[in-house]
Amino acid sequence: MRPRFLSNGFYRGIKKYYQAATAYANEHIAKEAVRLGTQAKKVSDVLYVLAKTPNDESLSAKTLLDQIYRILPQPDLTAVADFMSKVELDKKKFLWKYYSTNKPAIRRNLRRLFFALEFEIDKTHPKLVNQVTLAKYEIQQHGEIKTIDEELIRPSDLAYFQNSEPENSSINPFLFECYLYRKIFQALDNDSYIKSNG
Repeated sequence: MRPRFLSNGFYRGIKKYYQAATAYANEHIAKEAVRLGTQAKKVSDVLYVLAKTPNDESLSAKTLLDQIYRILPQPDLTAVADFMSKVELDKKKFLWKYYSTNKPAIRRNLRRLFFALEFEIDKTHPKLVNQVTLAKYEIQQHGEIKTIDEELIRPSDLAYFQNSEPENSSINPFLFECYLYRKIFQALDNDSYIKSNG
């Protein structure tokens, strides 16, 4: 018999954090669009500097760039260039930033339910079955997932889970844990069921 209280709690918990992450991402996308829109207005000032710069071969590139970056700092100049070329602001970046920011609460509220439930996932998804089993063992033994099957991650999502340090491009264990919870959430809507370990 399905442990309705525990399974509903796990389901609602994953859904709550996903909805909160989506709201966080939408809010930050809106703020970033406004900020870049304001910065984009400064492009006319940059063009004015270029147009008014005398055709003087002795004028160094550094001098010219210093003038431009005083108007529009280099990081903003790149962002504005993307914005003006209609590159879509990256909502997923903010979504996964929410999970990182709320790591203690997510661990505290979802892990206990994750351990308390046994997931009977359709056998046509053996990689997910194995990953769930390994995740439970490794989190209990090491405090985080050590063995990560990258084939479970959509190629378009992979970059969001890699550690930001250039010397360490491995998958962030906590973000993968959240990704795994979301995969279980999707499975609960489809072909899996769960029962209590107790």
